[in-house]
Amino acid sequence: MLFDNNDGNGFDYTILDLMGLNNMNSNGMNMNINNNTNTSNLNLYSSKEGFLRGNLFKDLYMPYKNLTFVNISPKSDREAKLYTVMQYEFAINDLNLYLDLHPNDTNAVSLFKNLVKESKKVINEYEREYEPLVVCDVESNTFDWIEEPWSWDKENGGGMYV
Repeated sequence: MLFDNNDGNGFDYTILDLMGLNNMNSNGMNMNINNNTNTSNLNLYSSKEGFLRGNLFKDLYMPYKNLTFVNISPKSDREAKLYTVMQYEFAINDLNLYLDLHPNDTNAVSLFKNLVKESKKVINEYEREYEPLVVCDVESNTFDWIEEPWSWDKENGGGMYV
């Protein structure tokens, strides 16, 4: 590592030590990159709460100054379903980052697989009722993606997600 004490410069700590991530953080969560354990006790928010806070992990959530998150209130069924898709996708991404460092954590892998399965259900339901979320999901014989209303278009103009 950059700060390994192998060149006699007096550094006896690593980047992980500087960041407070070597072995345990201040909350006692195991943060060792070389974690060879097969299970963990994940202390997680729900996908909705994690999405609102911007962090799925309770042990790692630190609000900025005195600011707090705002609860989002969808105004229609369409917005509610899109909001649910966003929550699942956030949780999947955040858990993916954790699994990059802890690939043998079987609890996290199981949770990841369940989130992916639930996300696919919610996405399919949304696309069945409204429109494809990505251009790759267009199923018609013509490329009519441009003819459909865009995801952020609403009857009253503008959407809450743009």
